[in-house]
Amino acid sequence: MLFGGSKKTGGNPLETEPVSCSVKNNKNSGVVVTFPKGYYQFKISYSYQQFDRSNESIYYRDSAGNGHRIGSLYADDYGYSPGYTIQDLILDISLFETPEALKNKTSFSIYFSPNSRDPHFNSFTAIGLRRVGGGA
Repeated sequence: MLFGGSKKTGGNPLETEPVSCSVKNNKNSGVVVTFPKGYYQFKISYSYQQFDRSNESIYYRDSAGNGHRIGSLYADDYGYSPGYTIQDLILDISLFETPEALKNKTSFSIYFSPNSRDPHFNSFTAIGLRRVGGGA
């Protein structure tokens, strides 16, 4: 049965184990998100701003120190301070980490590059949704 049936054929693949994460905001250095061991999927929301002609990108830093671009903003001419807000974006860090690294991971960082004109998060929240071996 696809919908509305009473026959249970397995766990709910959409079941989550929500947990609040701690966020340390380092302004233009980005943020560090801390969470209980082993989470790999997060719901993040943020408000972001940068300044004229800065053209920064937002990167996830993996356990090996490599950056993975997850967003960009290309600013206009001088005198503009563009920004945007992202609500409830699902970030799955298993795309960037090895299975072994995920098991023991308790934090990650998101940073700006090239970070030339003070890009910064005005706000940033994170909720852990799924963890290695967790869920249904």
